[in-house]
Amino acid sequence: MTVDVARAGVYTIDLLYTSNRGGSISLDRNGQPLVPEINIISTQTDRGPRRLRQWHHWNVLTNAAEVTLPKASVF
Repeated sequence: MTVDVARAGVYTIDLLYTSNRGGSISLDRNGQPLVPEINIISTQTDRGPRRLRQWHHWNVLTNAAEVTLPKASVF
């Protein structure tokens, strides 16, 4: 993902994700970790038709990380 930063500063990151087993997500800038790995929970549910159980349930993780980015940063 590329992010063009108009103004240097501290930014809060929210994540919208789907995961059938949970796990972790990494956020890097130029190959260097921005924050420690972020643990996520499974979004799988036994409700609904079988074909929809794994990937059609989304979770929003608000305030997942806080990062400081310089102007015109790309990560």
